[in-house]
Amino acid sequence: MSAPRPSTATDPSDLLATGLLGAAAVFLALFSVLPLVLALAVALGGVAAAAAARRLGGPASGVAVGLPALAALGLLACTAPTTAAAELAAGTGALAFLLWLAASPKVRAAGALRRAIPTIALAALILVLAWSSELLLPHVPAVLGIGGLLLVAVVVTIAVLVGRPELIDREPEATS
Repeated sequence: MSAPRPSTATDPSDLLATGLLGAAAVFLALFSVLPLVLALAVALGGVAAAAAARRLGGPASGVAVGLPALAALGLLACTAPTTAAAELAAGTGALAFLLWLAASPKVRAAGALRRAIPTIALAALILVLAWSSELLLPHVPAVLGIGGLLLVAVVVTIAVLVGRPELIDREPEATS
């Protein structure tokens, strides 16, 4: 008797997450200083390679399936000028990458997408906070430094609290 073959049907949520990642990578490619054709090839090639690795990879492939997409996003972000629009594109790409990782068919059965929503929402909140401070605060280095310091303090505090839930979710000790 042969081992059961994995389903060849493509999951709609995986297709949606891959499409969002591809769209975010193309959006970021538009800001790159690389020639447009090369930037689009890097964006779409990285996403396609990651999607193929996810589809064809065995159970041991793990996090490595995301490396082509992460490398493409990183390269495009590094070659984009430092403008507010390019930063928005890079942040959108990072959020799309997190969503794509959480939508993996291999971990979805364990509820990974549902459990990842707070993490992705936190990353989206940080992106909104950074963008609102970029657009709403005056462009004085001291004000931006204070805003950046507050942003880092909030992110570190949230990371510590998420990493150690016993700090905020303590039950009183039972006395007998």
